[in-house]
Amino acid sequence: MVITKDLSRLGRDYIKTGHYIENYFPEHQVRYVAINDGIDTYIENTNNDITPFKALLNDMYAKDISKKIKSVFKQKQYDGQFMVTTAPYGYKKDKDRKGKLVIDDYPASIVKRIYEMYADGKSADFIKNILDLENIVSPSAYTKSTNPNKKWNSTTIRTILKSEVYIRKCCSKQKE
Repeated sequence: MVITKDLSRLGRDYIKTGHYIENYFPEHQVRYVAINDGIDTYIENTNNDITPFKALLNDMYAKDISKKIKSVFKQKQYDGQFMVTTAPYGYKKDKDRKGKLVIDDYPASIVKRIYEMYADGKSADFIKNILDLENIVSPSAYTKSTNPNKKWNSTTIRTILKSEVYIRKCCSKQKE
């Protein structure tokens, strides 16, 4: 027996939901009950007849909500708001303005140094080795994440070098 609060909890993809209700459950003698929708495959009732339509509406609703949420996040990013849990290395969250970042001086100097070394033709591996030799803590160790690693790695260096957050901040300062 499978019991859900409503049909949307079984699945949002109407094709897969229909497969379970029309094929899989009957073939495996599984009774399905959606409490709020009044669906019970064990009992013949009219609610069972509209189940495919409800599944389709649930699918469309989920896709519509997803588009709206993505649109809101895109607009907030376009407006310069950062919607992340942890600020990028070199920044910290502004305590007075939600979604805004301010420069965190010490790690920002490290980021600047990474860009300078890269501009001088140094590879990510070379930069990583220099930072490790100088015992400069990695971003995860600096933010004291759940798995702080004091050593740098080349992937972190490349991520910093490719990140638009540094380019945008640099460019937006020049405009001010």
